[in-house]
Amino acid sequence: VYYNLYLDEKPFPISLGAKYYQRKYPNYVSISSTTVTVTDKEIRPKDFNAINISAGWKYKFSQIYTDLSYNMLIKNYLDAYARTSQGEISSTIRNDLIHYLDLGFLTPLTNTNLMGLDANFTLYSSNGSTYDTTRLVYTPEYYAYYLLSLKPYTTFNMGDFNIAVFYSFLFRIFKERLAQDSGGNYLTERQSDTEHTVGLSAKYPIVKSLSAVLGVSYLIADSNMKYQEYIKYNFRILNISLGLSFSY
Repeated sequence: VYYNLYLDEKPFPISLGAKYYQRKYPNYVSISSTTVTVTDKEIRPKDFNAINISAGWKYKFSQIYTDLSYNMLIKNYLDAYARTSQGEISSTIRNDLIHYLDLGFLTPLTNTNLMGLDANFTLYSSNGSTYDTTRLVYTPEYYAYYLLSLKPYTTFNMGDFNIAVFYSFLFRIFKERLAQDSGGNYLTERQSDTEHTVGLSAKYPIVKSLSAVLGVSYLIADSNMKYQEYIKYNFRILNISLGLSFSY
């Protein structure tokens, strides 16, 4: 739903939305076990139902265009359960609640040069807990974290090329999850992750509706979680893409 309000005779569009969906993995089946028993629970632990509620508004302050949006996502897992402090599968179904707050600024510097900033704050809460049977460590709210990301960027023309350059910074800290060393031993500090990304994209018109596009980005991910037997937390990624863009 979109509605145009006016502030100082300027349009002030607001939006409200809601979405319900189901996500299922029909070819994923898992047999979950504890150190004591094997249960018939968590055969399909990835499946969930979700409700997403969103709101947003846009406004122009002088030459600065602003865009603010909020999303609340409620995830109800169908066959995933929290763990008890003794490591047993409880009867409490896993539920996640995620709040996303996005804020964007964009301002023209010249007729062909724009500068902007995108910011995001995410609050991820969950009652999903885990029990490390190898080291006998119980972690409540294992999936809960706080996240902040910032992405300044600029676009400009260089001859017939339209070029965009950006830098992105992301910081995530977990609420209860402790970091581990490379041998799997738990540390006293909570897990925290950082990501730095620099990138460039270029667009070159071939004909009126067809352009060639090029993208290059490099990501550096660092974390105090050094135990990476199952998941990589410290890595580097170089992305290069080349293609065609058609518009009419």
